Amino acid sequence: MSDAERDACRQRLAAGAANVPYLHGMAPEKLAYYNALAKAQQDWLDWRDVGHLPYVYCGLKFGGGRTYKVAAPPHALTFGPCFLEPPKGSLSVTVDVPPPDHLSPDAVGPIAGQDPIRHQGQ
Repeated sequence: MSDAERDACRQRLAAGAANVPYLHGMAPEKLAYYNALAKAQQDWLDWRDVGHLPYVYCGLKFGGGRTYKVAAPPHALTFGPCFLEPPKGSLSVTVDVPPPDHLSPDAVGPIAGQDPIRHQGQ
């Protein structure tokens, strides 16, 4: 194979590779996380999400003779049964997107400290 043929082959390969996203081998949780980050950014740019102010939540939920701990949203500062949720705005568009290792938003459990109820924020 001549140098010109190798260069032409490299150019064809590079032209095709530039248009194909690399997703092979990525964990599904990680891919879902990155898709959620991209969606949050696009929602902000399209004015579909106006954000929120910071807020503080303190308390436990009671019911059925049990105590439920309210879990803080992702990226919140926790102190005891309270948490401080940071604002969502132009500098922190992805503040409400949970990382892959964060608890699911709908987890409910019977004992304080285990499988907490997620605070729904807004």
